[in-house]
Amino acid sequence: MVTISHGSLADREEIKRLIAEYHSSEGSTPIKERIAWAVEQQQRRRSPGLLLIARERGAIVGVALVVYTPSAELGGVMTKQFLR
Repeated sequence: MVTISHGSLADREEIKRLIAEYHSSEGSTPIKERIAWAVEQQQRRRSPGLLLIARERGAIVGVALVVYTPSAELGGVMTKQFLR
């Protein structure tokens, strides 16, 4: 059975690794500092957005990350990534 949660601070390194792996699979170069910042912002509830993880048998099998990004041109923008 798959369970969904916000994850804990102990999950941070695995979450960052999965996000970086996803970026690589899409042909992008992961920017580890930005990934770390986005994950920390959501785990510490410092900015609007959402971070959810899916677990199956104790292992993280998916991540959903939505980050609020202020933009001078567009106003506020929500950027999303759904990973598996």
